[in-house]
Amino acid sequence: MERHVLKMAFTSHPDSYQGDAVLLNLLHSYILVERFPVNFVSKVFNLYFLQKLQEQGMGVDRIVLAQLTQLYMTVKLECPFYEGPRLLPMYRVKCFLTPGRSLEMPVDGHLYNYVKTGLVDLLGARAYFTSRVLTPYCYTLDVEIKLDEDGYVLPANDIDDIRIATRGLL
Repeated sequence: MERHVLKMAFTSHPDSYQGDAVLLNLLHSYILVERFPVNFVSKVFNLYFLQKLQEQGMGVDRIVLAQLTQLYMTVKLECPFYEGPRLLPMYRVKCFLTPGRSLEMPVDGHLYNYVKTGLVDLLGARAYFTSRVLTPYCYTLDVEIKLDEDGYVLPANDIDDIRIATRGLL
């Protein structure tokens, strides 16, 4: 079924920006629900497809670049067997934060507050964890707790001890 839907998106408007945007939105939606349509990723990372996206209007907007980057990072991390074209660096963004819009699933506020209260009770203070942290791999962590090399919890703003712990792990 999903393959049929993607083929329709690719063939219904083969030369239009609207068809390209639909395909990209579909692929992005699939990765958000942890489905990885690698058969179609090579078509999106193809230089011709990317140039068509760029030639439309004023170039590629930040949301499209963020979707492409998230698709690229997901395939890289979740599908190590993928050997097709890679997304060129000029089409990648370093951060998904876009004013007024999010590419990630919204966090359930009630559940988040429940977890946050539990962590404060467990760790003793809110200063020992950070929320909504963007990783170098372009994923957002709901909660980050920093540990030293012995496994002791560090204050969330403690950076010096993190370098020592990281050096010890390498």
